[in-house]
Amino acid sequence: MSENISRIQVIEAISKLNAHFNIHLPADEFKSAEYSSSSIKDILIQKVMDEVSGEWTAEIAFRKIKAATAKINSINADSIILDTPLEELFPAANRKEKMQALSTELGFSLEVLKPNSKIYGTLIFLFFACIPFAIGMDWFVSGITMVVILILIYILGKTGNNFKMKTIGQMADVVAWKNYLQQQKGNSSYSEEEIRKKVGEVF
Repeated sequence: MSENISRIQVIEAISKLNAHFNIHLPADEFKSAEYSSSSIKDILIQKVMDEVSGEWTAEIAFRKIKAATAKINSINADSIILDTPLEELFPAANRKEKMQALSTELGFSLEVLKPNSKIYGTLIFLFFACIPFAIGMDWFVSGITMVVILILIYILGKTGNNFKMKTIGQMADVVAWKNYLQQQKGNSSYSEEEIRKKVGEVF
């Protein structure tokens, strides 16, 4: 019969694993009073492997974004769900500052803001409208105009304050895919055998 492990022991084990592997497994996911020894070890082994492998899932991304968002907004993480609107969590007034803080907390840049679509679209249209004018009439004036438009497009791109997506769950999907492709965490230097051994030691 498998030995039972208390929630306190699980939390202590998670703390040790986080310190050893330099990861951030959340203890608040484990709410039961007791766990069977075999099942909790298997769960933790898989979670540690996911964390150190660099292969982010949407679940991992959501968990990290939720924890970081709760921290910088000083709110309860349980109040954040996949369908929570980003505009509700990050009001326009201080959105760029909050997104910078979120990027810092996560450890990588979040490129989730875009400029006003109507203004941006108008500038793109004007840029291409200048081309036939430059060919048929005055290339000098058109050239200067196109340079000015390009500068405005660049500035708008850097100062955009509208979200590219609507919910925090959609943000998690984008972040997971980006991190999967770029492997931001790099290749793991830990083998499955080392992880299993360490999980066994913390209990």
